Amino acid sequence: MRTSGLLLALMLLAACSGMAGGSRAGAISGGIVAEVNRAAAGLTAPPQGDEAAPLSDDALIAMGRQLYASNCAPCHQPNGEGTLSLFPALNRNAFVTVSDPTGVIDTVLHGREIMPAFASTLSDREVAAVISYIRNAWNNQAPVLDESHVREVREGAR
Repeated sequence: MRTSGLLLALMLLAACSGMAGGSRAGAISGGIVAEVNRAAAGLTAPPQGDEAAPLSDDALIAMGRQLYASNCAPCHQPNGEGTLSLFPALNRNAFVTVSDPTGVIDTVLHGREIMPAFASTLSDREVAAVISYIRNAWNNQAPVLDESHVREVREGAR
């Protein structure tokens, strides 16, 4: 019960830090949430590249659903409809489902306006998972991402 309360408090802190416009504060609190989630899942460090076996599309989307719930839903809402004009809807959003997902990858990695950056807190696989979930949740339909695409954007190759 204490862990649930702590996790809720950290999610609210992440959302409020982002609303205050402090991208550094948002990135730090977002990082705390990601670290708590990793610890709760029994992960010690974010796997990168070939360290982890490939996941099926369904497993990647399931991982993304969990990451979305803890990192994105406080602002973009569980139903992907966003909040007022502060946090855009992800459901039926062409930016999210476009055939070349480089822009949405860049946004998740580096943040945008009041959205915190997740480059330092989520692995390439985790970024691919959460974006794959968003691209296939609610009314969205788009191909899942390969973590190599995320790695290319992270390294500036795209």
